[in-house]
Amino acid sequence: GEAAMSYNNLQAVEEGEKVPLIGVSDEQLKLSLLGSKDFPLVEAVLQSGCSVCAEPGRLIQLPEGVHFHTIFGDGTEAGFMATAGKAISRAFAGESVVLARFTNDSDEEQLLRFGTVIPGNIIPLKLEDYGCTIIAQGGAYLVGSDGLKVESCFKQRLGAAFFGGESFILQKIQGEGVVLLQGGGAVIKEELSPQRPSIRIDTGCLVAFTDGLEYNVAMAGGLKSWLFGGEGIFLATISLAPGQSQGSVWVESFPFTKYIKRIKSSYPH
Repeated sequence: GEAAMSYNNLQAVEEGEKVPLIGVSDEQLKLSLLGSKDFPLVEAVLQSGCSVCAEPGRLIQLPEGVHFHTIFGDGTEAGFMATAGKAISRAFAGESVVLARFTNDSDEEQLLRFGTVIPGNIIPLKLEDYGCTIIAQGGAYLVGSDGLKVESCFKQRLGAAFFGGESFILQKIQGEGVVLLQGGGAVIKEELSPQRPSIRIDTGCLVAFTDGLEYNVAMAGGLKSWLFGGEGIFLATISLAPGQSQGSVWVESFPFTKYIKRIKSSYPH
C-alpha cells in the first residue's frame, strides 16, 4: 500500500530528508521518517487532544504542552510506585507490558520525535490490513496509536520461550490503528501461501507475523551441535494453520541479542 511505497522510497532518500508515512497516518497522528534508512528518526505530529503511545525510553524530543504518563499495554494507568512490581508480575503472567502515553493538552498540533536503539529498519503497519492483530517479538514495538492493546503472549509452550533464545518473548498487538515496529538490519517480508505454507528461520531473526499462524521451535542438529555450534541452535517454523490461505512473516538480518552475545564473549568477566 501507500505505506510500503513511501517506505521503499527511503532507499533513494538523502540523510535529513523527510519521508511521510502516508498509509499509516490520519488526521489525529501524522508520522514521518527522517535520516538514513538504517538509523531512522520517527517524527510524529500530534493534534490537540490526541495521544500516541511508544516504548518507554524511545522519546527524543518532547514539546511544551505534551504530557506523558506510564500505562500498561491494556490501557490501564500504572502508578509510579506500583509500576515495577506490577509490570514484572504481569509480564510473567503473560498479561501486559508497560508503555508511555503522550497526550497533547495544548490547543495546537505538536511535534514529537522518537528514535531506535538498534541499527535497522522501521516497519509501518496499519493493523486493519492484517485482521487488527500482529504477533511481534518482544522489543519490536516502537510507536503505536492510542487504544491498541499490547500484551505478552507465547505462541508455543514455555520451553519455546525460554530455550529458543534469551529474552525470547512474543507480544500480541491488537486493535484498530497503526504501529511502527523496529527490526535489526535489513527487514524482509515473507509471504506464506498454499504453494509455500511454511518458513523456517533462526528464532533471533523473527520480527513479527500475522495472527493465526502456527509457530514451533526445534533444535537444529544434535547435542554436539548445541554444545559446540555456538549460534543458530534453535529454528522457528512458522506455518499456515489448517484452513488458512495466506500469512506474512517479517524477518530481520541483524539480531541485536546475538550482537550483544558476541561482544560479551570478547570480554569475559
